[in-house]
Amino acid sequence: MQIWTTPQLQERFLGNGLPVKLKTDADIMESYLRDAAQGDAAILPIDDGYMEFLARSMARGLRGPILFISPEPIIEHEGLRHANAVVLDLKRMGVAAVRNMVTCIITLALERIPAEPKSFDRAPDGSGPVDEGPWEADIDIRETLSSLHKEGSRVIVAFQIREEEETVTVRGSCFIKALSDSALVMSGFKPLALLNGIRRERVVSLLFSRGDDRFHATLKSVSHSSDDLVASIPDRIFFVRRRFLRIEPSPPRPVYASLLLPNEPTALYKSLELSQRGFSFIGPGYFDQGKVYACTIMLPQPSSVLGSYGIIRSKKENDNGFRYGVELQIHPKDEDKIARYIMQRELQILSLLG
Repeated sequence: MQIWTTPQLQERFLGNGLPVKLKTDADIMESYLRDAAQGDAAILPIDDGYMEFLARSMARGLRGPILFISPEPIIEHEGLRHANAVVLDLKRMGVAAVRNMVTCIITLALERIPAEPKSFDRAPDGSGPVDEGPWEADIDIRETLSSLHKEGSRVIVAFQIREEEETVTVRGSCFIKALSDSALVMSGFKPLALLNGIRRERVVSLLFSRGDDRFHATLKSVSHSSDDLVASIPDRIFFVRRRFLRIEPSPPRPVYASLLLPNEPTALYKSLELSQRGFSFIGPGYFDQGKVYACTIMLPQPSSVLGSYGIIRSKKENDNGFRYGVELQIHPKDEDKIARYIMQRELQILSLLG
């Protein structure tokens, strides 16, 4: 575990000998989102965009702890606890108390035993891989949306567009501005171009976190203005079974993968989706579900070849062969390279909105 912070905050609140990653005030948040590994902590100066930063952190699967240092009292969002975050008020608490709190939280984080990572495609109760269909969440939909609205929590919205001949997913964030009996009003879209894209696509996915669980729901657009989108209340909400954000690689610059078989020539497969801990591809039927294979991942721009082991978690027959879902057992530094590629790829897709 690394602790992402600034030189000034390290000097005031952290002791020596800790695994610290230092960045300036200007780039600490973007650096953490781009390069942090799962389980890394952050001690950050607070700014007006801290709730958006938390929404993006949760979308990446980063669970902190995240400590914001505020020089003045602020009105805290209830949604902080869902992101494993806290605001420490210097004016009210004093430097010594804040330092003690930081020391306590970081010490506990460093000593904790990391939980077993959830599988690439696994039931929310941990009972085993799930290959068929979504897993519906038994929660009160209106109460859940009302809580998100009252907390002012930013949520992730996603929809699909075309890039050349392929379908890719666009993601951004917003908040629920209002909630009625039949509809919800979504506003504060970042980037703003996201709203223009949603106008063209008529269906969007809503993604959010509650505690350690992540959920998604399908919304249908009803109407829109220059700033707001009015959507229908979803009938059902489902668990997000995969822990990490998935991205579709660029059609003109694909990501390739190979799984090694004894006494067989090396074959390359185009990745359909890629996450920090897994990928999917279409291939022949001789890979066995549940079996471990040595594999390589080839990333474009900048080009990288990553070695790993992959477990076949799902196998489904289709018209072109079999679609496989592979869970990667990968080195953290190579996982970071995939994370950086995914962030760059997200920006590429957003640029398609104009």
